[in-house]
Amino acid sequence: MDRNRTPVNAIVFGCAAALILTLPALYEAPGGLPLAFYAVVSVAVIGLYIAFAIPI
Repeated sequence: MDRNRTPVNAIVFGCAAALILTLPALYEAPGGLPLAFYAVVSVAVIGLYIAFAIPI
């Protein structure tokens, strides 16, 4: 935690994990479809649904 009570290590880890997950989206698939991008978006949507379902 820094002086603003921000969990710096958690933020850095989250950003690094997002970068690693998104790196395959930079390469074009042989068929021209951005399959890695679709996978990243799918993971984000599933995480969003879980985040909204937790309070319920």
